[in-house]
Amino acid sequence: MPWWATDWIHALKKQAYAALLRCLRETRAYLRIIASTGSDAGAHKPSFFACGIDSFANWFQPLALKGHILERRDGRLQLIDQSAEPNFTLNQAFAREMLAESPDKALLDAVTTHGIVFFDKLAPQLVIAPPMLNLAEGLSSVLAQVEKMAEAGWFSIELADGLDDGVVSLRSLPGRFQSAGTVPRALSDERRLIVNNSYPHERCWTTVGHLAPVYSLNGSIGAQGDRDRRGPAVAAAAVLRPYVPRAYSVQALAARAPYAAPLLITGSGGEAAVLPRELKPFFWELLLSLCILSHVGEIFDLPVIFLGDDFAKFFHQFVLARTQRWTSQLLMLDTATARGVEQRDGLVDKVLASFSTAELAVVEERCMSMGTSPSSSYAQRYTTELCNYFTRSFHSDHADRYRAWAGDSAAFAAWLEKQERLGRETGKCETLLLVAFAYTDDPVMATLGTELAVDAAMR
Repeated sequence: MPWWATDWIHALKKQAYAALLRCLRETRAYLRIIASTGSDAGAHKPSFFACGIDSFANWFQPLALKGHILERRDGRLQLIDQSAEPNFTLNQAFAREMLAESPDKALLDAVTTHGIVFFDKLAPQLVIAPPMLNLAEGLSSVLAQVEKMAEAGWFSIELADGLDDGVVSLRSLPGRFQSAGTVPRALSDERRLIVNNSYPHERCWTTVGHLAPVYSLNGSIGAQGDRDRRGPAVAAAAVLRPYVPRAYSVQALAARAPYAAPLLITGSGGEAAVLPRELKPFFWELLLSLCILSHVGEIFDLPVIFLGDDFAKFFHQFVLARTQRWTSQLLMLDTATARGVEQRDGLVDKVLASFSTAELAVVEERCMSMGTSPSSSYAQRYTTELCNYFTRSFHSDHADRYRAWAGDSAAFAAWLEKQERLGRETGKCETLLLVAFAYTDDPVMATLGTELAVDAAMR
């Protein structure tokens, strides 16, 4: 690292730096208008910007080719220590215990040592994607959400307050500022932030320097190719049902052959990693468990009790590896301005007008977003392991109680014996009196009677 490299102007060539400054100023102007008016009418949408490694300063090019990432810290440019452990939100000790017997070692590493990686094949580029049109419909609400995410340690925010003086602000080089938008929040008038990690949807090229293709984050992971391969198998499993628009044969889906791997990502120069399949629970599994539990419930005259929940901000509990953060960045306005909208209801017009002078904010996501293809895989794999761990430990902790019940009831003792024989055939525990399933971040449990239900709820 040269001693004189103190700011981003020393890491980019002159043409790239000028184009970057122009794009950041355009983005700031656009965000100021849509935040102040709630509409993009009359606002010039910022241009797409992308430059490749040839636009990096000559001294940094060989370092970038080796996978190094620059950040500005303590008044100078420095290489990021990509081996450093991130600040985990999920309990690492519990995760190690839960996954001790799991074959999913990639998940174990992701939640206990290095964080989430997407296995992308992105080239080292600096990319700024324009915001989605619907960002104008709820930017002030989104800014408040971004601030809360920063307070939780899931986002990191830096103000780009030197643009008028020709000084750009970045979170890293290389870096990727994704296309942000909003959608209505369920059962609310508010809108929430979404990130389009599939932008650009069509072939796109660098805008500065040598012409090179620019791929989306999801595209570089191989998500679309994966869907293309799975598509025919899913279509073949479709069945015609009256009044049911999308019905599929579970048997046909289960019988399909695994797709060939690895998957070549066209034009990216790499092959996609093959992630473990998501074991999404089927509704019939819950119904079957209900039937089994109901039989035991009839023996003891106990009701089957269901407990359901929704893990709040579950995806955000998974922290990104330091090697992955450069692909997950956003451009916003100073979130402190949005704070005024919430706190000074009587002066909304005045506060909204203050958006017209708000500084641009460069945001780094430090948690897993819902707009990235592997995110659902990580979340489902974790909740599947969590449900398995919970049912195993609950069963073990209540084994003495079940044996006592068997001593008091010949019918229950006979059921236990029959289910144990079945378990020797299936290789699974078939005597569970509590079952737990989770569809990504929506868990449900079923057990017998208030006593076991309270035990389950209090764990």
